[in-house]
Amino acid sequence: MACSYQKQNEQLWEHIQQVYSMYDQVLAERNDFAECLKFMG
Repeated sequence: MACSYQKQNEQLWEHIQQVYSMYDQVLAERNDFAECLKFMG
């Protein structure tokens, strides 16, 4: 039981890290876009 719980925990943690890296990427792209808009305006 404890073993499978630990494995579940690891999978959850991996998933959280993936979501965070995707979120970081989206924020970086949004920042680049905002910079472009500043130069255009």
